[in-house]
Parts: sequence; structure tokens; C-alpha cells
Amino acid sequence: MLQLEQGLMLHLFHENAKAYECFRAAQESSGLSWHLTGKLGRRLRYQTFDIAQLLIEATSATSKPEASEDGKKVPKELELHDTDLLEQINYTEDNTQGNLSVVDQCILLAYSYVKNNFVFVLTTTNVFLFILSAGQAQL
Repeated sequence: MLQLEQGLMLHLFHENAKAYECFRAAQESSGLSWHLTGKLGRRLRYQTFDIAQLLIEATSATSKPEASEDGKKVPKELELHDTDLLEQINYTEDNTQGNLSVVDQCILLAYSYVKNNFVFVLTTTNVFLFILSAGQAQL
């Protein structure tokens, strides 16, 4: 977790190469492996054909379901309430993955944060708060 926070601080000071190395070290220590792939599916309600949907396949040595039976609060999914978009993408192939731990989710978020080089203050604040709250939940 410390490597992840260190990487975010390095990114804040525009040391992206060093930040990427910190994220890679955090990934290795957590046992997370991931890759981008595409699977056929439908995203729109009235769509009549399948098209490739971008998907991250991630597995972790510490994957476990996030359950609320320990007394921890688990955020609920918000409904989209859109007339055209589906709530979830309907894949033609089976797409079952185990839940990732909060730390592994933070690592994936940090990779996308550095890769896309966000400069928006609101996004920076949200990423920092998510990782800090995840770190406190792990203690």
C-alpha cells in the first residue's frame, strides 16, 4: 500500500516514470495480474448485433469477495436509468471473474490514472480519497 501512495505522490509531482515503477512494485507485491482484451457483447438496449467490448481481465492471489458480514460497508451499485444503455454489458461469452480486493482495485485505478495523465483537480482528489480510504479500511 505504501508503494501505491508513493507512486501517486510521484505522479502528482510529474515523475511519471518513477510513479509507474512504484505501481509495478505494488502490483508484484499484491500478486495482481491483468491484461486488456475484447469480448463480443451488446451495450445498447436496441442493439441487434454483437461488437467487441473492451474488458480488463484481472486475477489476484488475494482475490476475495467483498462481503458486508464483517461489518464493513460495501457500496451499492447505482442504477443507470437510461432508456438506451443497458445496466451491464451483455457478453455473448461467459464473463465471470472473481472480485478483486480493494488494494488491487486501487492499483488498477492508479495505472489508468498515470496512463491517461489526468490533470483535473476533481479527478486527482477522487483518486487520492479512494486510495486513502482503502488504506484505512485495510488497517
